[in-house]
Amino acid sequence: MKLGLLAAGLCLLAGCVTKTEFQPYQNLVQDLEADTARIEKRLPEIEGSVKAVREGQANLRADLIDVRNEIQQLRGELSSGLHEKEVVGKERQSVEESVSLQLSY
Repeated sequence: MKLGLLAAGLCLLAGCVTKTEFQPYQNLVQDLEADTARIEKRLPEIEGSVKAVREGQANLRADLIDVRNEIQQLRGELSSGLHEKEVVGKERQSVEESVSLQLSY
């Protein structure tokens, strides 16, 4: 029984630390707690900033979609206009050839 108490006492002593050994760890924990408290105080401000950025990003995305739609519409109009111009040009060329044939006779 004495041997068991002696073994238990040695195990407890082996796991103990002195105050000077423990102090750096305690200081580190206190510093981390202070950092956590400071960050938690700033959390509403940060969340507000993130919300504002997200709203701005959503507005920019909507504007970008509008611009893309307008570009597609303008491309369609340009393509249609070029096609019409090509058709008119061919018709004009045909008329000019017909007139020149008629004049040459």
